[in-house]
Amino acid sequence: MFKKIFITSLSFFSPMFVFAEANTGLVGSNGILTVISKILKTLIPILISIAVIVFIVGVIQYVLSAKPDDKAKGQGTMIYGVIGLFAIVAVWGLVAILTSTFGVATGPLPADQMPSF
Repeated sequence: MFKKIFITSLSFFSPMFVFAEANTGLVGSNGILTVISKILKTLIPILISIAVIVFIVGVIQYVLSAKPDDKAKGQGTMIYGVIGLFAIVAVWGLVAILTSTFGVATGPLPADQMPSF
């Protein structure tokens, strides 16, 4: 059932990907990649802050605990913070590579510039 809905919706929205106009499609000021890039540019610093806070909480748990079980819990929290920070920075780098590869501009396109393939 899900497969049929996905294929139907994909075929319904496919003209949006095929007919690239100045402000629609994959690139442009309102394109899909531009919108995703704008969302990630605001979301990634927040996620990096959360990952750093999780790491610091793990360090505090590790340093202040006297029991070995609590130290192991703090160590696990630190590891999760480092893994989260690595994943966030990797996604940030991937988005930067994709936006530079596809030439996605975050600002509006000039009126005389039309996308060309």
